[in-house]
Amino acid sequence: MSKVWVVNYSGHKIHKAKQYGEIVILTRGKVNVFQGDRLMYELVEQMKDIIEEDYILISGTPILNVFVLTIALTLIGKVNYLLYDARDNEYYIRTLIAEDVSRIIEEVKHGVKVED
Repeated sequence: MSKVWVVNYSGHKIHKAKQYGEIVILTRGKVNVFQGDRLMYELVEQMKDIIEEDYILISGTPILNVFVLTIALTLIGKVNYLLYDARDNEYYIRTLIAEDVSRIIEEVKHGVKVED
């Protein structure tokens, strides 16, 4: 069964995310983001078993999301993330693949223009 890794839970309603898998809460409430190495270690410890079919529920302070997405991309090379749209009251799935990011970086570095 897939998991939904909740970056930060601070009481918001996440019940709709259960349709994507088992809820796993990584952090709760206020987190000391100024101890980055320690925080990264704790997150890796929790996420070491992440698989490609899992989801990241984007929530909390931006730096926590950066850490979690970086960990997922490093461990499995791909991340499915859930974005909540309050207007529709729904989560939307997006996927980020490390190889695609690397390709885009190389294209930009070499001046390759992508058409809209």
